[in-house]
Amino acid sequence: MRTSIFEHKFFADLIYYLMKPLEFLFWVILYSTERNPENRIAQQYLSVEDRNNLSLKLNKTV
Repeated sequence: MRTSIFEHKFFADLIYYLMKPLEFLFWVILYSTERNPENRIAQQYLSVEDRNNLSLKLNKTV
């Protein structure tokens, strides 16, 4: 049985440590460029109808 490279502890840890700075960079860019970053994040978890309602509300406040 062949295992994935991600199943080895060393490689999983290595990838985690490489991705962590990218995560922080993402947060810095998101929070420095977005007016309402929480709304952008929340849209990922909403249905299409809820996203449309949210964008209508946001456009009224802009």
